[in-house]
Amino acid sequence: MYDDDGRQKLQTGSEGTVTYFYYGASNADGTDNTATATQNGAGLQARVQVVSGTTTTNTWTYYSYWDEAKQQYITLSAWSADKTINNADWKSGLSYFEYDSNGHLKSARDFGSDPAPANTADDRTFTYLNNAQGMVLQRDMVYRDPKSGSTAYGNHRYIYANGATVGDIGNDGDVRLDYAQTLVTLPRNRESMYKSWMPI
Repeated sequence: MYDDDGRQKLQTGSEGTVTYFYYGASNADGTDNTATATQNGAGLQARVQVVSGTTTTNTWTYYSYWDEAKQQYITLSAWSADKTINNADWKSGLSYFEYDSNGHLKSARDFGSDPAPANTADDRTFTYLNNAQGMVLQRDMVYRDPKSGSTAYGNHRYIYANGATVGDIGNDGDVRLDYAQTLVTLPRNRESMYKSWMPI
């Protein structure tokens, strides 16, 4: 189900019922007011609620505002009405994003199943090296190896041509991008090829 502006309000399927809520107003300091989030809110997407059987999950997104809105926090919580399930075992989740003075992603942290306090064993931290247009050149990851218990490191580097990703190398898995298809869809005329629409 969609509203008159084409924004999704409700979705039902084999996996349950998904309801979308949107911010309606901001607090005095400019942060999003969660109390105003409704299906008819005029702002950005605030909460996604999924009800499947006796289980309900809620994902909240909080934003910081630059030239455009950027995700600042994402929280996830779940509970079940089934009395045979111990809801204390349903750990909440928190991800935090930090940006540089140009609004480009600088770092991100997944706090694992115990959002507070930080710097616990299941935290995973990412740092990013960007070019002037905000394209990620390098991503570094630090986390605790679940098998050995020691600190582990992941690194990934990205290669671009005319503003499109055409290659990558790293020790943290395949990004599964079809670079041949990326090259096919690049702009053909020189004027479009070298335009940069990203603010610096």
